[in-house]
Amino acid sequence: MPRKKRFDYFQCFVDISDCGVRYVREVDAYFRDQCKLCEEGGSVDGDGLLQKFQELHKIEEESDEIVHEVYTNLATEFVTPIDREDILLLVGELDSVVDDVDDVLQRMFMYNITTIPDSFVQMMDVVKRAVEALNMACQKFTYFKKSESIRERIVKINDIEDEGDRVYITSMHDAYVRAKESHDYDEALTAFGVSGVLNALEKCCDACEHVSDTMGLVIMKNA
Repeated sequence: MPRKKRFDYFQCFVDISDCGVRYVREVDAYFRDQCKLCEEGGSVDGDGLLQKFQELHKIEEESDEIVHEVYTNLATEFVTPIDREDILLLVGELDSVVDDVDDVLQRMFMYNITTIPDSFVQMMDVVKRAVEALNMACQKFTYFKKSESIRERIVKINDIEDEGDRVYITSMHDAYVRAKESHDYDEALTAFGVSGVLNALEKCCDACEHVSDTMGLVIMKNA
């Protein structure tokens, strides 16, 4: 009787992070297009933004399905390549990255953001690079006992997160300085909305760092 093929948890890590990469690239392209439109005198269309979110939200649902598949297999498998708790922690944190990216456009719609500031583009670029680096780390994680490059990826993610902190702090400061100097109610509301989106973007960077830290702990436990 042929042996049942073992479920590949490591591939699930890659698949969830693939969802994150697809999502951030779509949002990055959307931000750049909308920023250019705003520079030319246009504005973000609320209905179009909501439609874009609903379209991309399907990627988040794909990530959820992979997580559920992992849970189903963990419930029946006796032997796993690493501790069950570590598998659950990793898939949960990887899915949180996708959830946090999913939150960005939601916040834009909630706060009725009609203009894309350059700070969004800068922060989104940092987020995109962090998620892409995380994806590369996931691809190497299967070979974590032998691969030195995964450690390099973990360090890179932490470096990108530090860069994200710097961009975030400066962007938040600039938004509130403009609001204070304008003495304008609408500018104050805009600063509040911008800060909400920047918070969501910064949270994406933090989520990537959390996954990389967990990977580092798993590597040390299994060294």
